[in-house]
Amino acid sequence: MYFVELNLWIKIFISTILLIIQNTFLETIYGKTIGKQIFKIRVIDDKASNPDFILSLNRNILSILNLIPIYIFGDSNNPYKNEGFRFYMNLNNNICKTHIIKESKLIEIKKIQKE
Repeated sequence: MYFVELNLWIKIFISTILLIIQNTFLETIYGKTIGKQIFKIRVIDDKASNPDFILSLNRNILSILNLIPIYIFGDSNNPYKNEGFRFYMNLNNNICKTHIIKESKLIEIKKIQKE
């Protein structure tokens, strides 16, 4: 039984590493992964271009942090801000200074940057 459980964790680890590598290449070359292509969104850096390989690799490695819940303290004045754990899905983008945008907004963003 222990061997089966260990074997499962090894498969999960290898799958995660392969997914990180695949997504790094796709974001570096195309600016989007398969899921981003479906939802018509993309990743850009601060210059509105595809992230370079190292930036994308860091971003994808840090995406594992998105699965760790962060404890948020409540606000007694705001009933909608409850105390508890929350998943913070943009942690990797904030650390790496990358942005997720709609595909249709890329030209507009590049125009604004030229001004």
